[in-house]
Amino acid sequence: MADKSLFPKGFTPYDGDSTVLVAFSGGADSRALFDLTAKFCRERGSFFYAAHVNHGIRGDEAIKDRDFCIEVAKSCPECREIFVLDANVPQMAAESGRSLETEARLLRYSFFNNIMKEKGITVLATAHNSDDNLETLIFNLTRGSGAKGMCGIPRVRKCEGGMVVRPILDMTKREILEYCKENSLDFVTDSTNQSTDYSRNLIRAKVIPLLEEINPDVRGAATRLSASMRKLCSFADEEANRLETDNASSLASMPDAIFNVAVNRLVKRADPDASLEAVHVASLRRLCEKGKDGSSLSLPSRLRARIDGDTIVIEADTGRTKSSPESFETNVSEGENLLPAGDILILSRSADITDLPFIKLEGADGLTVRSRKEGDKILSGGMHKSVKKLMCDKKIPISQRNTLPVICDGEGILWIPGIAISDRAKNKKGNIILSYKGN
Repeated sequence: MADKSLFPKGFTPYDGDSTVLVAFSGGADSRALFDLTAKFCRERGSFFYAAHVNHGIRGDEAIKDRDFCIEVAKSCPECREIFVLDANVPQMAAESGRSLETEARLLRYSFFNNIMKEKGITVLATAHNSDDNLETLIFNLTRGSGAKGMCGIPRVRKCEGGMVVRPILDMTKREILEYCKENSLDFVTDSTNQSTDYSRNLIRAKVIPLLEEINPDVRGAATRLSASMRKLCSFADEEANRLETDNASSLASMPDAIFNVAVNRLVKRADPDASLEAVHVASLRRLCEKGKDGSSLSLPSRLRARIDGDTIVIEADTGRTKSSPESFETNVSEGENLLPAGDILILSRSADITDLPFIKLEGADGLTVRSRKEGDKILSGGMHKSVKKLMCDKKIPISQRNTLPVICDGEGILWIPGIAISDRAKNKKGNIILSYKGN
């Protein structure tokens, strides 16, 4: 199996002068990749490097995994060196406000990129397989992903240090385990993989077995879907290159697939780390279609899109605070206001009432929306009630409390959708409607 068929057709990154860094967790997948890489290098008289990250999540178990990887690397003549990073991802995630999975991924790739730069390594090999690709498609589908999400895991992609390749992407988990058994390869098992508290584990344990009952080759079907979607997205990229513009009316006339690529590029220019979900793209299309000079909406990563003449400008939103990664604050503009969690506030001067939750206002001057703050209180039922206690009473998960919009005017809190309406807003009879669409 350690031949060129492992690698992308027409692309063999382990050949020639390319130096390879193998991401090595010690699990069955990376153990198989490590062995295949060693065989490949042995046949060609070359060498490779390995890298292991201890995320600090599993205590002594993770330490044993780290020591296992070091021993395997030291016993392999083709592995010139193994780099190890010990980190405290739970603490890092708590400080950044990101999920454990996201924080761990950012840490890993930052570590890998730094090694590649230091050692002049041009290729990073990771052990993603066809089961991982299927899980990714299902996970993205449940999040309402667009076409990009259905492209799955790419076999080759660029990274800061060079490129990332997935040599065993076409192998199933079953095939990988068989390879380890046939070649007497020991590997470690991550106990957290058994916990269905994580979305991917739940998909792996519950969803995929049901899909296999419908189609035993569901992994192959997912691979074919990914390949088809990548072709479509490649075409959309080429068209977006040809039609590249920041003209709002021109953008509005583009087909959805091209528009999606075009606005994502504009957002990436403003913040390379920002990303848009379907709800954000839909709101941007409506903003471009209306084309009203001065109209705007909030975007993730503390960005704001606004119409300036017939140009759409995406820039940092200076009206939003940066006190913590989860906090936000911005003025409420007429039309749709997209919030960081994907929620939408709609400020309309029409008396038409939608089926969305809403309040009536007599004026909209000084209207803001923000995340909650320590000590927040709202006048409800004649009493000033603690927002924190109200959220506890409503059993709002702690992880979601900072994303709920708190709508204020110059006198204080007017409304927290799903939590409470201020007495000052309950009896308003104005013709300005503020409605809320939760994501």
